[in-house]
Order: sequence, then structure tokens, then C-alpha cells
Amino acid sequence: MMMKTQRHRQILIWLLTSFFILSGCSSSEELSFQKATEKQASKEYTEALVIYEQLIARDPKNKIGLQSTREAAKLSYFETKNYQQAAKFYKSLILFSEDQKERLESQEKIASIYFDHLTDYNLSILEINRLLGMQLDPSKKIEYRIKLARAYFYLNNFFQSESEVRELLKNNISSEQKLDLLILLGNIFLARKDLNSAASQFREIVSLYPEKAHQDNIGLSLAVCYEELKDYGNAIKILESIKSKHAFPEYIQLRIKRLQERQKNQPGARG
Repeated sequence: MMMKTQRHRQILIWLLTSFFILSGCSSSEELSFQKATEKQASKEYTEALVIYEQLIARDPKNKIGLQSTREAAKLSYFETKNYQQAAKFYKSLILFSEDQKERLESQEKIASIYFDHLTDYNLSILEINRLLGMQLDPSKKIEYRIKLARAYFYLNNFFQSESEVRELLKNNISSEQKLDLLILLGNIFLARKDLNSAASQFREIVSLYPEKAHQDNIGLSLAVCYEELKDYGNAIKILESIKSKHAFPEYIQLRIKRLQERQKNQPGARG
């Protein structure tokens, strides 16, 4: 097993270094790159990244500089999980790579870094809009516009988030995407305290997607709307309907009991 791993490392080093033999790069750069690949193969990622960065600083546009950027981006993203550093390398690829597909994939990685990993929604919006300005498959554009709508929601920009959702719902989208957007729209109404609209939206979801509504706890969201509206009777009915299937039925029962107490204390209620 150890011999097999060592053989794989040798193959990786040979593949990466042989690419540059006739590239016109200096022998010192080739030796440095080979050393970096050896460090990478032995999982000495910090040391490998230091060497890659030195090579990139010398010339980010030549073959070794570009390949160093690619390797550094992958190491930062997949191995060290240093997403800020990974974004820097992917931005360099966008600037200096002549491969349009690589530039597009790098921009996709940057958008994913800020949205999924760093949860920096202001920068997510900026990078997703840059991505949407590049050549993208229509289905990919839908995916990223959904992320855009979510980013606006997380920033409490409910007006812009709702605008994005309503535009997206006009498109030919999958059933799963439609469900995600309807849930987001319901959450927008709930966050804005537009409780009647939120309740109406969640009722529609329960009607159209009963199984998914159960999985996504839409019944609880609907019960919250009724509770906020002081419609305790309907809130209790919803909770009773989901209790048996819920992961924590005891929790649902406690909520029902609390609502029943509040219902008894309402003006005009009979003791």
C-alpha cells in the first residue's frame, strides 16, 4: 500500500513538471515548481503554498505561474480551507488565464466561496452579478439568481429579494426550484410581519407539496403565523396535524399546551 502511494506521488510530480520542460521557463522556476509539487504530494501544504506564491509573484502569466496559481487555488480551497486565499488565486486565474472555460469556473468558485463558505452576502451579490454577466448556461443562471435572491434576504433587503423571486417564478424552472422560491417568498412575508400573506403562502405550499412541506417544517411556520395573528385555534389544528410525524412530538405537544392556555385567556373565552 505504501509503495502504491509513493508511486502515485511520483506520477503526480512527473506530470506536473514535465509540462514545463519545453515551455521556455527558467530552470530555477522548474526546480522550484518541482519542489512545490513534492511538498504537495507529501501533504506539506503550507510549504507548497509558499513556493507557489513565490512563483506566481515572479510572473503570473507564464506557464509555471499559471499552473502554480491553479495548484495554489485547489490547495487553499480543498485542503487548507483558506477560502479568502483561494478567492485571491481564482481572481488571478480570471485575470491571466486565456481559457474562457477556466475563467468562468474560477468566477463560479469565487461566488460559491463568498456565499456558501464565508457567508459574506454583500460580496456574494457583487460576485454573483459578475458571474451572471459571463456566458452561462440558462439553467446555471437560474441557480445563481436563486442564490442572489437568498443573499438579499439574508441582508434584510426584502424588497429586492421579493423582486428576484417573482421574476424567477416567471421562468421555466424545476418543481424543486419553485418550491424553494415559494418557501423563500413565505419567509420574506413572515420577516416583514405581513402575516396574512405569509400564512396564505405557506398554506399553498402545504397544499402543493405536502411531503416536502413536512420535511421543511412548513407546518411550524404556518402555525407561527396563526399564533402571531392570535388565531390560536388554527395554530393548534396545524400543530395537531404535524405532531405524529414530527421528529420531536413532545416539543409540538408543549407548544399546543401553551397555545391552549393562551386561547383560554383570550377575552370572551369560556373557562
